Amino acid sequence: MHRRNNQQDDDNFEEEPIMGGVTNTTSNQINNNSNENLEENISEFSPNGKVFTETKSSNKSCCTYIFMCSLLCIISISVVLFVIFFILSKEDSKRLFETISTELFSTFSFEQRRLFKKLKEEGNVLRFVVIGDFGRRGLLNQTEVAQQMEFYCENFGCDFAISTGDNFYPSGVKDVNDEQFKSSFENVYESVDAPIWFMILGNHDYRSNPKAQIAYTSHSRNKGKFYLPNEYYIEELEYKNKNLENTNFKAQFLFFDTQPFIQRYYFHPKMNKTALAEQKDTKKQLKYIEGEMYRTQEEENFPYTVNNNKKKENDIPMWRISIGHHPMLSASTHQEDGGDLIENLLPFLSKHGISIYFSGHDHSLQYLHKQFSPKNMELHQFISGAGSAVRYDVNVKHKDLKLAQQDPGFLYCTLSKDVLEVSFVNMFGKITSQIKIGRK
Repeated sequence: MHRRNNQQDDDNFEEEPIMGGVTNTTSNQINNNSNENLEENISEFSPNGKVFTETKSSNKSCCTYIFMCSLLCIISISVVLFVIFFILSKEDSKRLFETISTELFSTFSFEQRRLFKKLKEEGNVLRFVVIGDFGRRGLLNQTEVAQQMEFYCENFGCDFAISTGDNFYPSGVKDVNDEQFKSSFENVYESVDAPIWFMILGNHDYRSNPKAQIAYTSHSRNKGKFYLPNEYYIEELEYKNKNLENTNFKAQFLFFDTQPFIQRYYFHPKMNKTALAEQKDTKKQLKYIEGEMYRTQEEENFPYTVNNNKKKENDIPMWRISIGHHPMLSASTHQEDGGDLIENLLPFLSKHGISIYFSGHDHSLQYLHKQFSPKNMELHQFISGAGSAVRYDVNVKHKDLKLAQQDPGFLYCTLSKDVLEVSFVNMFGKITSQIKIGRK
């Protein structure tokens, strides 16, 4: 570092007016002064003129030091890699790299990292998303929610998706060629890596031609995701062990058409009365679902345990989960529709040991729990109706409400042999709440 000769500077620089922050002093004057200062400093500190030689030597020493440090770092990293690849087993090496990438370089939130770790450790789980009330041509946050679904399915996995209805706003679709199949579904969810979407109908879908959505399932324009074989149906999935020889657990998903249960719809001016009248016999619907529930058991002659029934030795665990558009319990606008379902659908679920029910209709995410008396009927009610527009109308003081999210979003679910875990995810990808329900 050079010491500045202030007296010499004062003598050589003429005092001139400053204009706009720039002086009239030329660059040559500045260079000359700098050279004179440099010469005086050299003669003062090193008369023999060896200053430059020593400075260069110092710079060389610094470069050598940096080089040696870099070399030591490379050697250290090489030793670590040697340990990982040649001493640790392949499984240990893989686990170490996953830990490093997840904990150090991941952009996941704490809740997402916990979910990622859980899925890596457990492995034997079905993974699915539940979304409802979404079809708005990508508008009103539908696209943003879809982007987060894409992120979760890509990073955590999705075996399938479930729709809780109101697939197309404001009034369903007219026929299989309706452009909304493309603008409100195919285009929006094309990148969501869920190979199949199990759909149900909502009240807005009944305002036009609900049969068109059923027909689209087998139509050539369908890219394979949209699946609605009937107004109501049942799907049975099984999760096999890694060797694919033994079944770890099974799950039956019961998809109900709840529109015919709601009495006020028969007088609603916007409903398709013809389509509604065709499904008016709700006992027929329940009988069909009941028959399908036990048909596979009789064919395969397997003993099963159902949700909260006592286990028997060598039984294969069986989950039964129900889905309908309308909620039985709700802490917001549409809670009045629950009465018809509590009277006519809940007893059916209770009879068969089914206590978990997913729905949409209310534009929010909710979890409510209630023990009905005197019949001792239990209900775990999940609402996922925030696929696009939301209403911000949840009564947080509702006696049965346990969790709620009023932002647009969806439910990310994992189902193992003994536990259903549900995560509330908003349009920014944040997990706002989580709940676990055991198969007792």
